Amino acid sequence: MRPSWLSFVRGARVLHKGCKSEPAVELEHAVLSRAGRYSTGGNQIHTQNRRGVRIPDFDLALARTHNGSQLDRNTGGAPAICRGLTTNTSPKVPPKSNEVQRYAVKIATSDFRSAGTKCEVFISLLGQTGVSGYISLDTGFPAGETREIHVSTDKEVGALVGVRMKKGGVGSSQKCDGWLIERVEVTDNETGQQLLIQANAWLGRIESYANGKLERGPVEKTFLAVSSNVEVVYLEDSDGEDESNAEGNGSNASERVQVHYSGSVLPHPSKVKDGARSVIRKESGHGGEDAYFAVEHNGLLGLGVSDGVYMWRLQGIDAGEFSRGLMTEAAKAVLGGVKGARKVLQVAAAEVAADGVKGSATVCIVHINTKKGKLSSANIGDSGFLIIREGDPLMGELRQVVHSSEAQEHEFGRPFQLGHHEAANSPDDAETFCTKVEAGDVIVLGSDGLWDNLEKVAVVELTQLVLSTAPARASLHETAVKLSRNLTEAAFNASMNRSKDTPYSRAASDAFDMVYSGGKKDDICVVVAIVEAV
Repeated sequence: MRPSWLSFVRGARVLHKGCKSEPAVELEHAVLSRAGRYSTGGNQIHTQNRRGVRIPDFDLALARTHNGSQLDRNTGGAPAICRGLTTNTSPKVPPKSNEVQRYAVKIATSDFRSAGTKCEVFISLLGQTGVSGYISLDTGFPAGETREIHVSTDKEVGALVGVRMKKGGVGSSQKCDGWLIERVEVTDNETGQQLLIQANAWLGRIESYANGKLERGPVEKTFLAVSSNVEVVYLEDSDGEDESNAEGNGSNASERVQVHYSGSVLPHPSKVKDGARSVIRKESGHGGEDAYFAVEHNGLLGLGVSDGVYMWRLQGIDAGEFSRGLMTEAAKAVLGGVKGARKVLQVAAAEVAADGVKGSATVCIVHINTKKGKLSSANIGDSGFLIIREGDPLMGELRQVVHSSEAQEHEFGRPFQLGHHEAANSPDDAETFCTKVEAGDVIVLGSDGLWDNLEKVAVVELTQLVLSTAPARASLHETAVKLSRNLTEAAFNASMNRSKDTPYSRAASDAFDMVYSGGKKDDICVVVAIVEAV
């Protein structure tokens, strides 16, 4: 974990109170929020202190009223999740099918440095009866400014339920041209309906150049507003259902996968000088304050990394005990049949708290149901993961990142973290995600010792190199072992390079308005999983 030296001017206070945001329901492909508690304020639809769950292909799973009954989906073709949306007036009679609706779109760009974009921006409106094509919103969205643009749709979409935002490509001169959307407001001038989405999300955030390639984050995201009287069930929660009740006894043979995995960890160089050593096993490992676990039981695979806050040592507390405890309890939860990354995280955090362990740590947990080929994740802070997928060889496509978790930070050097103190975050603050995995997918989990020192594109290129050069006789487990160790070594080499351009050096330069170069010496923890079809 980054040394939070700004946080320790007054001692070893690791976290600061406040800073809890109200994130919108945010997805990569479709959307959802689990909350439990939603609220409507006037005409604005928003969620409270919960992070969205991303569900692929608009599979909204089950929608229930708060009394648990199934909502009627036969509402003129509108999915149940769209019912009860708040508007500031009663909707007027819908226009005829050959008419188009007029919308006022307000987009607020964060005032965070480098949050603005000069690229063309597009919006697609999601409604109860249809989805519009992408509409250009022109170019130029400076940091800290709000722009209002009036647009028309190519067809009627009905009552609004959300939007999909897209940022256009960038030229080679726009290295840092990511876009941090703070808020999106859409007003339907025909019905008076207003939709407010607190996005707080990056689009196309460029990480680096490497070997002449421009590497960027996701350029499209969907945001959905959910009404206050609807509760949505996580796809990961459905894992808890009796599989015998599901069609085909709960799994499809074509979806079954086998996962080969391995972990690696390396303590901070100064800790090595003081005698610290890595402990690396297939099921668990630790070094310094970093720890990991990787266990499988009855078709359920759990993977995780955790990074303890070293500065607790100023108060005589070993934060490595906290991170190791989280990983130990998470492994027990998976072996005990707990299903879903969020639930595993909740159980692990509760057990560590019950044991009275002191300290704090970031954590990332990935859970894979190998019978269904389904992955769920939950991460707190800047420990995270990414999924690398094979491209189409006929198109000359190599592997690429199809999902990357986003770091949660109060500000630079102060990530979200679980801990024993009052200001610590809760497992409910975790960023969660669900998706299907495919044969050939490579999943990489890492503490910030990995992500601060290696670009995502470098992780992809090293993955491509290791897999393409693996001996024909090598097993996928052996390949996973080699890749986890190579990534750890590459991150270590970058951390020791004082002149290298790294994710950490750019973040430090932005945070302190200075020119900073080089990697960041730290504990480094990596877990690699390679998916194979059964």
